[in-house]
Amino acid sequence: MRFVVNATALRTSGALTILKQFINRASYTKHDYIIFVSNDVKLEQKSKNITLKEVAPKNWFGRIFWDFYAFNKEILSLGVSVDKVISLQNTTVNVNLPQIIYLHQSIPFSNIKFSIKSYCEFKLFLYKKFYMFFIFAFLKDDTKFFVQTNWMKNELCTKTRINEEKVFIANPDILLPQFYCENFVSDSNKKKYIYPATYLPYKNHLIILKALAILSNNTDLSDKKIHIQVTLDELEFQRFYKVAEEYGVSDYIENLGVLKYNDLIDKYLQSDGLIFPSFIETYGLPLAEAATLGKRVLCSDLPYSRDVLSGYEGATYIIYDDALQWAESMKLETVSERFEWKFPVRPTWDNFFNNL
Repeated sequence: MRFVVNATALRTSGALTILKQFINRASYTKHDYIIFVSNDVKLEQKSKNITLKEVAPKNWFGRIFWDFYAFNKEILSLGVSVDKVISLQNTTVNVNLPQIIYLHQSIPFSNIKFSIKSYCEFKLFLYKKFYMFFIFAFLKDDTKFFVQTNWMKNELCTKTRINEEKVFIANPDILLPQFYCENFVSDSNKKKYIYPATYLPYKNHLIILKALAILSNNTDLSDKKIHIQVTLDELEFQRFYKVAEEYGVSDYIENLGVLKYNDLIDKYLQSDGLIFPSFIETYGLPLAEAATLGKRVLCSDLPYSRDVLSGYEGATYIIYDDALQWAESMKLETVSERFEWKFPVRPTWDNFFNNL
């Protein structure tokens, strides 16, 4: 079979991870894939059954035009027969072919409310109210959906009444480097937490600063034993650091910059734990990565984290907007303890490619 893949919006962070994992797994199948990607993403084309077609990066209006018109025009211009379309970026597209949608945008399915009065939350409000239209704009009876977690499947079927038989689960791969030192631990007396996330409102970085301010006011930071590491680009960190200075806690944060995956794993291993206050995620890959490495995990008490970390004793679940609870959890004396995780058997990319 020949598939055309819509992946022009998968350019950074977790979305780019999805694209890379898809290409890797697709290269081992017997099918052919023509994948439309953004030309600012560096990808290696190693397999004969993978063809990458680069297009210019698109803003919101450009993406709507692409999904509604230009993508189908590009397919017709290929001059080859196509069996199905795969959209790796949540939305259905205007094509006269069966579609497979990889849905990894959870904002429209979240129960968290956003204020239109807040500049930071306004975009999230628009996502929640209007993005659902684009997800299902070209829904047909033969459309299949793949999601990353059980909770997303339940939400999708409940809120849209899509038949459960058309919704499949495919967890992302947890791909640790082939060689790493399992005994790699923090080299200081500090409690060192890492938070690998981009600086977006729903990633909730500011709750960390509020928690640190509480500890500082209570003199719990007087010996500087708590240390937070973030992975932001230069511009993001400037904004974050400015707020940290306003809270008086800039001495307790460190920016590692945007890291390559193997370097990130090293930082996990050097840390005492993962702090993950994000309040909107479909999966939250760092949760599974940290748990696989046996690290203490402080995370928001929400359906996605409960789903991903099911059975993991090293997780502490915290009300996502309760700064006092985050502050108290940071002080855990057993933060450096190693935990075992009997990783549950879950459907992965194999389930995706077996159900095309």
